[in-house]
Amino acid sequence: MLLRVVVVVFVFILTAHANTGEATFFTPGLGACGVENTTNDFIVAVSAEFFDSFPGATTNPNSNPICNPRLTAHSGNASVIVTVTDRCAGCEGQFDLDLSPVAFEQLADPSIGRLFNVEWSLDSAGFTQRRSTSANPVHVMSTRASTPGTAVEHRMLRRRREA
Repeated sequence: MLLRVVVVVFVFILTAHANTGEATFFTPGLGACGVENTTNDFIVAVSAEFFDSFPGATTNPNSNPICNPRLTAHSGNASVIVTVTDRCAGCEGQFDLDLSPVAFEQLADPSIGRLFNVEWSLDSAGFTQRRSTSANPVHVMSTRASTPGTAVEHRMLRRRREA
């Protein structure tokens, strides 16, 4: 019982403040949370460091408590609400995000490739509804055409452009 209380308090602390990191985008598929997604889903992969160290995480990523809560990300005057469904192995910073193409488009033109100083926080209400049947949260704008490729390909292309 004490461990459960500690986990709940720690989750509340994590959701109560904004995190800041970089944001990129990737082509979704079957994510670490066991949910199949497409480029038209408003989803996010959190950094492997954040995912793996989240309170209550076990060796089974499908049962990680970080899976399926909503997250709100802000860049400049734009924001987007997404559902956590994946783990970003290529994210370098603890608070970096990898968004689906349609979610990234809500924050910036995909040709930018990488956003810096993106503030985000978890929606604490998402932890009371652990497993939803849909990974599609209410989103802020209509969808546009997606960008093909894998997460690794997108990151590699962005790094080449930045060099």
